[in-house]
Amino acid sequence: MEIWDRVVSFFSATKALKNAQARAAIKLLDRQYDISSKSPRNNGWKRPKTNASQEVSAALNDAMASGQELCRNNPLAKRAKRVIAASTVGAGIRVKFIHEDGKPNRKQKRKLIKLNKKWKRWAKKKTCDFDGHHTFYGLQFLWMSTIVESGGVFIRKHITPLGELELQSFEQSHLDRSKSSTGTDTDVDIIDGMEYRNGKLVGYWLYDTPTQTIAHRHHRKSEFYSVNDVVHIYLKERAGQHLGITWFDASANILRNYEIYKDAKLMQQQIAACFALFVEESASAGGLAGDSDSELPEEVSPGMIEKVANGQTPHVVTPPKADASTNFDISLKRDVAVGVGTTYESMTGDNSQTNFASGRMGRIEFHQQLDIYQHIMLEPALDIIAGWFMDQFELQDRSINSTEEFEASWTFPPRLSVDPKVDFDHIMSQVRNGMLSPSQAAQKLGRDFMAIIERWKEDKELLDGLPFDFDPSMFSSAGNQIDENDTASGAVKTKSEGQNDDQD
Repeated sequence: MEIWDRVVSFFSATKALKNAQARAAIKLLDRQYDISSKSPRNNGWKRPKTNASQEVSAALNDAMASGQELCRNNPLAKRAKRVIAASTVGAGIRVKFIHEDGKPNRKQKRKLIKLNKKWKRWAKKKTCDFDGHHTFYGLQFLWMSTIVESGGVFIRKHITPLGELELQSFEQSHLDRSKSSTGTDTDVDIIDGMEYRNGKLVGYWLYDTPTQTIAHRHHRKSEFYSVNDVVHIYLKERAGQHLGITWFDASANILRNYEIYKDAKLMQQQIAACFALFVEESASAGGLAGDSDSELPEEVSPGMIEKVANGQTPHVVTPPKADASTNFDISLKRDVAVGVGTTYESMTGDNSQTNFASGRMGRIEFHQQLDIYQHIMLEPALDIIAGWFMDQFELQDRSINSTEEFEASWTFPPRLSVDPKVDFDHIMSQVRNGMLSPSQAAQKLGRDFMAIIERWKEDKELLDGLPFDFDPSMFSSAGNQIDENDTASGAVKTKSEGQNDDQD
């Protein structure tokens, strides 16, 4: 306690208590997070107090245009987009319709066989695409590429006069964002062309022209589509975010500046490669340059021998040496890869900076990102599309009363391994120890377990008992033929014989 406080407390304890409380409150004000302080360290840091929908709505058009421009003309951006899309969907995310509890009756099995066959025929044909360009698996790559480049994609259900399902794909720029209003007397709000009723999304206002060409730009009309007929796929990273943002949002400036930096480095290398030669002529007694009948060559060629006249002195100009900037280049590219959501090695194809262990660790983290893209972002949308297909299948086939007891089981592409044998042995050890079922193991490897079993049955019937060492029922994993009279079989036989003896 200060001397003044002691004096005040001697005459008025109440006044001293108030002073102590005020001093304690001032000390509490000094206790705050550095991130929110008004210190000189945070001067110039722009921190707008906006929510997710406000930020995306304000930045969407410029962000989409920037992401599309980078993917058109920047090789790193184009490579990153293709790597993420290819790693997420691969050659296609496959589906198998199954019974919800895994125990279908005989009639339901027939329905499932018919449903799966019809899906395979539909997914492998370009007729599933409204534009007629892709199969269903090609559409998956298109959707994922569009999400990375522009932030999101719309998929509209379209039913042909014959009752066939078609999928029409739109970028987010196809959304009529001029449709924005806040209902005062009603419960309807329209935000950036997305209509809400009582706070719940009910539909989208999309332009009716299939492409946004210059001819259509001034004659476009928007039409309302129910949320039940449209799927909007984007990576939602903040609560309240209603539209997707390009995945190059954090890396766009680095990529743009990297292009400028490359141009400057190229000019530096050109200057460093330049060679100049000056010839100095001595002055005569009158102060004039000496006359010389010999003509100097205009260019210097390798191995040339040229006589220089008396009084001429050649001077070589040495250009500045271009410095190496490999580490700085790698650092910039690593920042770009981290911002987009991939690895430096995948984006650049440069594996010189990693060893075997660090390469595996980088792949593990990237696979965790793929889990988010596949299971959290894509799978719910694919379930909706599968539901559309089952609805049409039910309408076309009158023998089927309902498909409500069926659900879609998606098999994602296998994760490429740095050491396939080690990873495969790890999966097999999990199966052998009961920690993983055979069907789950097959799904991890991007395969349909039931299709594998059916194909094995067909192949064994074709072999007709011929012994090949790839048959696990006849040969062990070491390649040794299994004897029916081995120890295990003998033990079973002895036990059964012993039981018969006991009964006798």
